[in-house]
This record gives sequence, C-alpha cells and structure tokens, in this order.
Amino acid sequence: PSCIDITVSLDENGMRMIEDTVVIGLVNEIIPFEDLSFNDGAVVSLGDDQVSGDLPIGFSFMFFDESYSQFRISSNGFITFAQDGNPGCCSGQFLPNSSTPNNLIALAWTDLNPSLGGTIRYKTIGTSPNQTLLVFFDNIPPLGGGGSVSGVIKLIEQSNQIEVHIDEVIFLNNPTTLGIENASGTIGYAASGKNGTNWQADDFAVS
Repeated sequence: PSCIDITVSLDENGMRMIEDTVVIGLVNEIIPFEDLSFNDGAVVSLGDDQVSGDLPIGFSFMFFDESYSQFRISSNGFITFAQDGNPGCCSGQFLPNSSTPNNLIALAWTDLNPSLGGTIRYKTIGTSPNQTLLVFFDNIPPLGGGGSVSGVIKLIEQSNQIEVHIDEVIFLNNPTTLGIENASGTIGYAASGKNGTNWQADDFAVS
C-alpha cells in the first residue's frame, strides 16, 4: 500500500491530534488489473518518434499541483502535458530526471514505432463530475519489431487519480519506464522494477 507521513502530538489529556498529513507519491500501489481496451474513440496516427498535437482531456485534471485541460501523446508510450514536442527517443529515462521530456505519465516509455503496426486511441467517458480519460496503446511494436505494448492510461476527474493498466508489455532489450514526472523533472515516481530498465508485464496495474 501507499505510505502516508503524519505528525502526531498529544494534548494535556493525552489525546492524539494529527497536525499535518501529506500524501506523497503516485504509481506506488498495485491494483487489480482491468481490461480497459476499446475500439471506439479518436484514433491518433503517429510515426516513429512523434508527438501529437494538443488533445482534449474533457475536464480539468490536476497533476503536480497544476491544472490541465489538454494533453499530448508520444509514440514512445507516454502522454505529456508539456508543449516542447519531445518524443522521448530512444529509451525510457530513470525517473526523476531533469532532462526532457518531463511532465509526463508513462505507460511503457521506450523506443516504440506505431508505423510498424497497432493503434493509439483515446476517449473521455462518463458525465461531469465523474468523467474518465482513457488513452489506449494497442499492440504497438518497438522500433526493431519482435515485441509489443498494449495498455491503457486512465485519468479520473475530481480525484485526479492516475491508473495504468497493462495488458501486455514484451520487448527486445531496451530500457523502459512506467511512471510519472513533474514539469521540471525534479520529482518522479515509478513502479517498482520498471524504472528505466528491461522488464515485461502481463495483466498488471498500478495507481
């Protein structure tokens, strides 16, 4: 489970008072996997090492204390709120890292190439204030072929919760990252064993 840092003091009667509670960290809890794949929504066509234009989230989403209404998709397995257009070639960084790209949510950041196959699509479902953005990387191969990424990034309105549901990640020896990072690259969190290293996963989910 996730960790919560608290400060506790006792009053004159010996009663406990919680003075401050700070919840820090995302992508730190394994959750039940859900198959969130879908065949509708908007298709985003990207080639090797490309980033989409601005896409609508459909609601205001808070990410590291900043509010966003738009996002971009990188062909290399992550979404970003940055405007620099950096696709993150050619492997997933160890997070945090001040080198760009930053301000991102990575499902499986590595050297992917959608022009070799698969589909990237997104949609917003539900009604305000209970909407959800789903971004689906469907069977996207790495640059050299021989593997694939299938999974969904899920952003939830109001709670600003992030979930990553991986159907399958299979690679050929390239550093890959599942995690999040702030705009300056000074704060980042990654799933255990999945931070700029070689890994595979099947029916795996974190929040």
